Amino acid sequence: MVNGDATLFVLAQYLQSHQALHDDTVVATVMSNIGLELAFAVTGIRLIRTDVGDKYVLEELLRLGASLGGEQSGHIIFPALSLAAMG
Repeated sequence: MVNGDATLFVLAQYLQSHQALHDDTVVATVMSNIGLELAFAVTGIRLIRTDVGDKYVLEELLRLGASLGGEQSGHIIFPALSLAAMG
């Protein structure tokens, strides 16, 4: 099993390598492991933390214009895809 932190790391690296990670920023909750933040720092990715809940992650993604966020629980949000599917 792979948790949300590992998934965020792999996805962020992929997006960054394709110049698709806006401002090299990922949004996650305060529950994400400090190891995720340290791993991101090595790759030049900034981790922004929010309160727990995907609604808070989404709010921050929209505020920043960021392209990837999620929770350690495995909820992953790509605003460009998630919101396009809703509207």
